[in-house]
Amino acid sequence: MSERDDRRGASPVESFGLIAHDVRAEIVRTLGDAREGRGPPAVLSFAQLRSRCAANVGSSKFNYHLQELLGSIIERRDGGYSLRHPGTLLYRTIRAREYGDHRPVGPEGIGVDCHHCGTAVEATYIGSKYTVECPGCDTIYDMTLVAPGAVKDDDSDPNTIERLDEWVRHARRGFARGVCPTCANGLTTQLIKPENTFFPRPDLRSGFVHRSCDHCTDMRYLTVGEILRLRPIIAEFFARRNRPVWTTPLWDLAFAATDLSTTVCARNPWTFKLVLTAGGDTIKVRLDDSLTVTNTDTE
Repeated sequence: MSERDDRRGASPVESFGLIAHDVRAEIVRTLGDAREGRGPPAVLSFAQLRSRCAANVGSSKFNYHLQELLGSIIERRDGGYSLRHPGTLLYRTIRAREYGDHRPVGPEGIGVDCHHCGTAVEATYIGSKYTVECPGCDTIYDMTLVAPGAVKDDDSDPNTIERLDEWVRHARRGFARGVCPTCANGLTTQLIKPENTFFPRPDLRSGFVHRSCDHCTDMRYLTVGEILRLRPIIAEFFARRNRPVWTTPLWDLAFAATDLSTTVCARNPWTFKLVLTAGGDTIKVRLDDSLTVTNTDTE
């Protein structure tokens, strides 16, 4: 690849194809590691780059692989070579997906009791899957794939579950707002019955909001209350009664974590009614099949 191609960009297939060789992948990783998470992309001379790479190849062969990356992934700068923006994103993808030993973590409490039976809800991480469920009644609150690199190869991080739970809730908020947290594209919304999910056992919720990304195929099953939680009218109702739902962890909110406050009024088309209570007051909200609030009533 010549530097004449350096602004053309590379498709995902081309980008991963470029680093399919071990030497090229090591070059990208070495340049990314050199940044150490601070400041602008690091610049390494040819000699520095070659000496830091684990690849044991001759100078001419190393240079050949370096030139193949030059343009879309790496750029030549004063003093050496540096990752371009697509190269930085590629490096982060590599790091996030690096496999550890897949040691299981948990079950561990997350500080909330089940809204159905009162048993302490637990979270576990096994084989890149993070699950939040109740051991008492088997209610599944969430089941999410997590990048393998999120869990350390040893026991050096005692806050693994807390960290994963924060990441999961952050991702779910993105889906609730209609923005894919993985690639920043818009989402497609579909209302479905619980039996049409992939959950391994019957679910107590009466309807799901399935949001999926046509670009990267990431997806989540959300509750109607989880969508409604972020609407200004609901946030204001709770804030005035000293219950800030924006900052309250999702699992603590029964109306968002479950369907206990939700009634499915019809399924063709879908319509919902939610009855929410705070500070002795009640707000009744109706939504149509586009999840638009059609009516509210405060008591």
